[in-house]
Amino acid sequence: MKAFFHPIVIAVALCLGLTGLAASVHADEQRTVRQAVSSGQYLPLADILKIVEQHVPGRVLEVDLESDRVHGALYEVEVLDSNNRKREVKVHAETGRLLEMDDVPVVSQPMLALPALLRQILAQYPGHIEDVELESGRNRLAVYEIKLIQTNGQRLELVVDASTGEILQGAPKVESAVQSMMALPDILDLLLAQYPGVVLEAELERERHRSNNAWYYEIDIRMDDGRQIELHVDSHTGQVLREKTKD
Repeated sequence: MKAFFHPIVIAVALCLGLTGLAASVHADEQRTVRQAVSSGQYLPLADILKIVEQHVPGRVLEVDLESDRVHGALYEVEVLDSNNRKREVKVHAETGRLLEMDDVPVVSQPMLALPALLRQILAQYPGHIEDVELESGRNRLAVYEIKLIQTNGQRLELVVDASTGEILQGAPKVESAVQSMMALPDILDLLLAQYPGVVLEAELERERHRSNNAWYYEIDIRMDDGRQIELHVDSHTGQVLREKTKD
């Protein structure tokens, strides 16, 4: 199983001698982060915060270091901006590349104007647009996931290259993916053996990079030790993809 960091809150800050941020973390995780920073594998937290400040000026409330299956290690920084809004910024730990702001992917290539792209799609599939969502896939490819109702009444789901308008695939549907999914009770049995506690919520979601049938469960558990964690779990294998400790 792939290794995942617990959120640091902020172990990295402690490793670098920064003040004002504190948390209780496991010693082995502190060593892992310290070694990655000192070896140059990860950028120091001070550099990450400078990058965040350029995009979202304000007061840093929390920093997590997490492992994402698409991007690898990333810093997740929560900021209280000048309008007293909580903003969330995700930055690649190794390169300092801005990945997301407020759950909206930051993409590198120029994109087609959305009205023009939608007209292009509707010329091929006449009907009415039901939903459009911008996503970031592998290699930072910007894609739109588009749901439309065709004139014959059928619903269609497409994944479209945001820079070219090329239709990359029909988005995977729950109906086709569900046939190979593990039963949720079986997944919960596996999780509770590793994370003893009380399940607060379980919700079926789709991976951001939208590979075929890439569905996962987002599961919140209140641990017996009092911590509350959020797990992203592969719906087909029960493997934990991502783990985050919540306040």
